[in-house]
Amino acid sequence: MTNWPEKIASDLATAFDGVPVYSNIDPNREYSGGKSIEFNVQRLTTVPTLSDAVFYDFQLVGACRASTFDEANALVEELRENLVPLLLSYETSGDALASLITSQEITADARGLIEGESFYGLLNFTIQEIERA
Repeated sequence: MTNWPEKIASDLATAFDGVPVYSNIDPNREYSGGKSIEFNVQRLTTVPTLSDAVFYDFQLVGACRASTFDEANALVEELRENLVPLLLSYETSGDALASLITSQEITADARGLIEGESFYGLLNFTIQEIERA
């Protein structure tokens, strides 16, 4: 089973000028007013097959944090532009069976009663993988 957040963050680490790319979403990561991209598995479904293989369905998110709504929106668009060819390369190489962008949204960061200190552009996507016995 592939650690997709780690693999994607590593593969995209140099794609964004001056924007750190993390393989986890850490709510305790100090926000200093800059931009960042974080990846996380939202849900993993595991299905054993009759042939002793295991089918994995990873539901992931790329969270693009920025100071303003417009910056978060631009960053999530840039992420999408870089992620789509990467996902297709995973399919071509056989690392993934299939992948799909499922949604894209912008939301205000909320910490306690304070909302809007920063914004997140969220790119939700799925990667399917099979591990053969």
